[in-house]
Amino acid sequence: MPSLLLRLLKGVVVAIAGGYILGTAGYFLDYAWGETGLARRALVPVVTRGLTAEAPARIERYEWIVQQIPEKEYHGGERLRVWPELLIAFDASDGRTHRIQVRGLPNNSWPIQTYMAHFAGIFGLPWIDYVLPDSVVRRLSYDPHRPTGWSNQPPNSAPEDTYDTGLVAFATDQVPEQLGLMWAARSPRLTVRYDPTNPSRAYPTPLLAAWSRPLSKNVEHWIEGVVFVLVSAMLFWHLFATFMKLNRIVAAVLVAVTLGSVPFWTGHINVVADVLGVSRLVTEVAGRGMTNPIKLHRIEVQAVDAPKASRAVRWSVGDEDGTALLAALVPHSDGVGWEDLLSRSRSDGSVPGTGPGAGFVDAIGKALAVMPDDQLGPLLERVCVSNRSAELLYKLGPVLKRIASDEHRPESIRERAANLTSNRAFCR
Repeated sequence: MPSLLLRLLKGVVVAIAGGYILGTAGYFLDYAWGETGLARRALVPVVTRGLTAEAPARIERYEWIVQQIPEKEYHGGERLRVWPELLIAFDASDGRTHRIQVRGLPNNSWPIQTYMAHFAGIFGLPWIDYVLPDSVVRRLSYDPHRPTGWSNQPPNSAPEDTYDTGLVAFATDQVPEQLGLMWAARSPRLTVRYDPTNPSRAYPTPLLAAWSRPLSKNVEHWIEGVVFVLVSAMLFWHLFATFMKLNRIVAAVLVAVTLGSVPFWTGHINVVADVLGVSRLVTEVAGRGMTNPIKLHRIEVQAVDAPKASRAVRWSVGDEDGTALLAALVPHSDGVGWEDLLSRSRSDGSVPGTGPGAGFVDAIGKALAVMPDDQLGPLLERVCVSNRSAELLYKLGPVLKRIASDEHRPESIRERAANLTSNRAFCR
């Protein structure tokens, strides 16, 4: 009996150690192949095989699923887990309407808007629909007929519930970033490529184009990739040769096969990494540099039947909160794209991925500075200081102050610009 218990104990130790080795190696390889672009490029010839037909498509749903992470499951990062889901419909040559769902990887490493910016670079961002926890929606008193969204509405909850409500409201209501993305990230012409013998097997062309992008030109990504591949190869060698005690030649072949088929199994093995806490451990040690809010090779595409009723709530703001201001500025700002919303300034000590991108603010600031008086006057009158417009007005503060001191501008415009920068033009 003692020998049996000892053998079982040894088996448990070997299994746990092997799991950590497998999980760590899978996590490193997923990062290395993903950051360099090798993983997504490897998928293209596989997924496009047989996709010889193409058809116009339409987005029926474009939703961002938001889940609160329970306290016992929270181990760093954002307190919310979020991922996008798109429902795309197209009419195939068989005369039927088919639907596919595009689903991003659940993520809590970065703010929601950083994830949005990456995903909007593929599909655009024509609107923002959130699927929020039911309890939070009830406490937010969301009214779909009000154009001012929800975070400025006081929750009708008990005091002990207001923290979760406020957390969700704040995370999903970043006005400058979300408005900027909706105008800067133009929606591409949407088509799908599908297999005419099996139309349910289809992929949206913007995603195929994203998978086919050139490999990363960032030298750091390739250096890190080589290091992680070598580390992973060493870990797999120990797993196969030491723990499993396989023949050296067999172990070497398995290592080579395992490394060469990374894009097709790391998504599954990361479940092991998450259960054992490997990804959490590596992230805590290496910081957020080891994470990416969107792993292109992990985006899932699958055929779906008739969709269920949607529980999404539409995010929107009124003109007074900055809608009119950004709508007027973004189209006239040269070089404004979704990538500009990812250029974060760290000079103020803020966490990368928060706040409007520096390039975006500079571009719309220049457009504001040269706007003619007949357009600028009515525009500034439509904007007022609120909890939702305050950040945008703060970022544009230097430009507004120059307008306020410009003697060539009419007195009414100078006064309004001064009131906006000094917080005297509050919303009523």
